[in-house]
Amino acid sequence: KADADLLFAALAEANPDLLATALSEAEVELLATALTRGVVKELLVTALTKARSDTLATALTRALPELLFVALSQATPELLGTALTTANTDILAVALTEATKENLAVALTDATPENLRIALTFASEDGYRSPK
Repeated sequence: KADADLLFAALAEANPDLLATALSEAEVELLATALTRGVVKELLVTALTKARSDTLATALTRALPELLFVALSQATPELLGTALTTANTDILAVALTEATKENLAVALTDATPENLRIALTFASEDGYRSPK
């Protein structure tokens, strides 16, 4: 069941294009997770105002519900914004499906914005590759 305060915040504060992306592309279970009690309102609003539409769609279609919940309940707003504005969508999908809850929480609370950007942009299958 959706938390009424989160639903109101999503409707009142979201970028209209991002809200349209969330409502039209999200998996129902993941949309429900994003509106669940325990999600931090500021983080939900960050996702719905700062994300690119492709990164928001990736998070709401490919994430594991428990990892999406970690991102929306434990991240710092700055790092969540960094992830959703700079990530390569394939790397973001891996982070939201393969990370442990603990490692995802650390990445979204303790990383520097630059290190998180590099990790979500320049990683490759065989490890780190430097930007061109």
